[in-house]
Amino acid sequence: MIRSKIIYALVVLLIFGFSILYVDNLAVVMLCACIMLPVFLGVMLLVGARKMTFNIETKDHNCYRKDDVKIKLNASKSSLIPVCYKLSLKIENLYTGEVATKTIAGIVSGKKQESYIQAKIQHCGHIKIYVSKARAFDYLKIFSKKLKT
Repeated sequence: MIRSKIIYALVVLLIFGFSILYVDNLAVVMLCACIMLPVFLGVMLLVGARKMTFNIETKDHNCYRKDDVKIKLNASKSSLIPVCYKLSLKIENLYTGEVATKTIAGIVSGKKQESYIQAKIQHCGHIKIYVSKARAFDYLKIFSKKLKT
């Protein structure tokens, strides 16, 4: 996220230099558009990520060693604006106490969306899967919003 902010600052500086060297209305319009774009994306993020929730469903709570568990991720939100997200899933084996982390990134484009994720379990036993961290991003990844887990 810091990297994208640095790249954006460099782009603004380059366009500012271009507008100084090339005196025309087009250069001023490009500079204004480059400055207003993050404001627009920030408002889209706030509106789009409002009341965004994630639900996890699995068929089996018990698994075998080196088994792939199919996880269904249901995402829902109140608006139609597409939002980028990044989730951290924790997969806890209740028998051995091991905890594995899986990071998932994607885009929720409508009000409801479902996707399937494969996770590999190292040991057999009863598993518990939950979302530990959730963040929503704008398209340039300049702004982010922490989501409730």
